[in-house]
Amino acid sequence: HRMATGGLALLLVSMVSSVLLIADYLMNIWAASRLAASTRLIVRGGVVPLDPGLELVAYRIVQEALTNARRHAPGAAVDVELHYRPDGLLLRVRDNGPGPPPAGRAPGSGGHGLPGMHERAAMVGGRLTAGPAPIGGFLIEAVLPTTGTDP
Repeated sequence: HRMATGGLALLLVSMVSSVLLIADYLMNIWAASRLAASTRLIVRGGVVPLDPGLELVAYRIVQEALTNARRHAPGAAVDVELHYRPDGLLLRVRDNGPGPPPAGRAPGSGGHGLPGMHERAAMVGGRLTAGPAPIGGFLIEAVLPTTGTDP
């Protein structure tokens, strides 16, 4: 059953754009955590279907970034921004929580969320940065190119 579900998920990913997948996640899964009222989805540029692998990477990065926001900044407002550009997708997830821990203090969970997001972005030829947002909180930004990702 697990294999069939994964195959169905990949099929669905190839049929719809990442904006629809992320909007569905925000409305159905994230809403169940009672944080949806403090979360906005901002879409810029002309929404176009992208390579299914790139769309899955975008979805997983947003999913992990929201999980991190819930874990490290509970109750903070979160913006999810998708900017469709001619050369790719710019993805930002920003919260207005306390930001990263002070220098010299270890982060709370010691998990694999940020390294995993970096790896996912690199898999499609992109890059990911994470750290304090310019006016407070935490910002995750991924640039996922649509050109030059073929082997």
